[in-house]
Amino acid sequence: MIEQRKSIVVYFLGSLLVNRVQPLKIHTFNVDIRPLHGNLT
Repeated sequence: MIEQRKSIVVYFLGSLLVNRVQPLKIHTFNVDIRPLHGNLT
């Protein structure tokens, strides 16, 4: 019972973290890929 509750809490925190981080990650990904693309062409 405790393990199930712990996994639910971990899942909840994980989803919060993903929601918080995902826009940041997309932004940094776009910033990172532009110089790479410029170097390739």
